[in-house]
Order: sequence, then structure tokens, then C-alpha cells
Amino acid sequence: SSPVIDKDRIYTYGAGGDLIARNLADGAPIWKLAVLEQTGGQVKEWGNASNPLIDGDMIYVQARAGGNAAVCVDKNTGKIVWKSEAKGGGYATPVLADVEGSKQLLCFAELDLPQGDCCFAS
Repeated sequence: SSPVIDKDRIYTYGAGGDLIARNLADGAPIWKLAVLEQTGGQVKEWGNASNPLIDGDMIYVQARAGGNAAVCVDKNTGKIVWKSEAKGGGYATPVLADVEGSKQLLCFAELDLPQGDCCFAS
């Protein structure tokens, strides 16, 4: 995933699920959060790949297999403030959208379908 710069900080989300805030000027760590450990998730085949999404004082990231699909973290403290009900996040970066005046987080999550079944959206 790509790092995200916001004011005097840089945020990275590594392949193993560590979300880290660092001082932009010298790279000194400010806080570190083991997202997978906090959500009960596990690293998938290619690790984590979604970029952190910043909205105000919040950072959204996808989680992984077995845990919550996405989490929201306070960018100042590194504490989780929200976990999705959906499980098993994907590799894509989450997106915020305005849906009829309501802010919605859009992200990939796993579907628990019987083997051989498939679903398509049109």
C-alpha cells in the first residue's frame, strides 16, 4: 500500500497489518497499531494492500481474513473507534461516498457462499 501524508505526519499500513503514524520531518514513530491483532484477522495470501483513507481525524483501513472487513482509527491516538460488522476485508482501498446525504464507507468484504455459488451485481 502507499503511504499517506497529512500535515506533519505520514501514515503507513504494512503487508502484515501494522498501521503506523510517524513524524514526517524525521520519521520518528508516534504510534503503532496492530490492526489484525485487534480485529482477529489473519494475513491473506498477498498481505495487506489497501491504502489508509483519511477523513478529518479518522483513518480507515481494510482488515483481513477472519476479522472485521474495515476499521476506523483515531489518527491522533492510534485507537480503534469503529469496526465494521462485515468480515474479511479485501485488498482495495476503502472509499467514502455521500449516499443521499449520509456518509458511507465502501469496501470489499468476503461473502460466505456455498462452494460453487457465485453472485454478480448489475
